[in-house]
Amino acid sequence: MKKLIFSLLKGDSGGDVYFENIMECIRDSFEIEVDYFNGSYKFLPFLTRSENGNGGIYHCINSQVLWNLRKKKGYKIFSITHLMNQKNYSKHMDFTSKIYSNFIFNKYLKKALPKTDKIISISEYTKIKLKEVLGFDSEVIYPCINIKKFKPGLEKRENDKIRLFFSGNSSKRKGSDLLPQIMAKLGDGFELYCTSLRDYKSETKSINYLGKLDDKDLVKAYNDCDIFLSPTRLEGFGLNVAEAMSCGKPCVVTNCSSLPELIDDDKGGFLCERDNVDHFVEKIRILAKDKKLREGMGKYNRKKVIEKFSFEALKDKYLELYNASRKA
Repeated sequence: MKKLIFSLLKGDSGGDVYFENIMECIRDSFEIEVDYFNGSYKFLPFLTRSENGNGGIYHCINSQVLWNLRKKKGYKIFSITHLMNQKNYSKHMDFTSKIYSNFIFNKYLKKALPKTDKIISISEYTKIKLKEVLGFDSEVIYPCINIKKFKPGLEKRENDKIRLFFSGNSSKRKGSDLLPQIMAKLGDGFELYCTSLRDYKSETKSINYLGKLDDKDLVKAYNDCDIFLSPTRLEGFGLNVAEAMSCGKPCVVTNCSSLPELIDDDKGGFLCERDNVDHFVEKIRILAKDKKLREGMGKYNRKKVIEKFSFEALKDKYLELYNASRKA
C-alpha cells in the first residue's frame, strides 16, 4: 500500500481543516502521514525541505511545498484553494499580500504545476479562475464536512437579541472590516460573536470575540447563533459557511466566488452584493423578524450538506483520486 502524505505549511488556516477532514474521511483506507512545514517558509520557499523520502502519494495546497516536492518520486496532487491575484479583489490586498501573491505563490505555482500528476479545484469557481489566470485544467472535488460533528443542537440559549456568528480570520479577504459597520446599522436587538484561528481584535459593545475555539465549542457557537454572517470578498470554497449549514443555520453571505455553490439564494439564506453594508443589514433584518423562515432555511442547508458535502457524499471521490496513483 502506498503511503499518503499530506504536505502543507502550518498556518492555522482553512487549509489545515481541509486536510484534517479528508484524513478523517478516508483514514481506514490508507496509511497516512502529515508533513508540516514551518509557516515562516511561506516567504522563503527555497529554504523549505521535506523530511519524507521518495515514494508515496503527496497531496498539498501550498505552491512553495509543491515546488519543493518537484524532484521527489511519487504521485503528486495539488489542490487549488483560491487565487488571490484577481482584478476584483486585488484592490483589497496590502503591499505584502501583492508581493506574496505575484512573486512567490504564483511564481512557484507556475513552475510546479506542470510536474503535478493531478490538479484539484475545491469549487467550480476555483476551476474557472485557475484556467483563466494560469491556463491549467483541473477536476472539482469539494471539501468534505463531518456532519456527525457539525450538527444541529438541542440546547437553546436565553437571550432576546438576535445573535449573529462570524467564523473567519481577521482580514479584508474575509470582510472582517465590514462587521462593525453592519452591526452599527443594525443597532440594538442584535449581537455578533466572532471566532478565528488567528487573533481577532475588532471588539465593540455589540461585537464579542470568543477566542480560538476547539471543535466542541465551535459547534456550540454555531448552534447558539440565529444567523451565520460572512461578508467575505473572496473564497475558494467556504468551509465556515458549510459548517454553519451543517448545523442547520441560515446564512447571509456575499454573492461572490464560490459561495453561490453553497448558498441557494432565498432558500438557504441570502446572497448579498459585495461590500454593500445596507444589503447585508436588509437581509439580516428579514431573517430576524421570521423565526419560521430561519428554521426552514436551516433545514434546507442541513439537507444540502448531507447530500453534497458530507463524508458519505465525497468519500468515493477521494478514494478514486488516491487510488488512481496505483495505476499511474
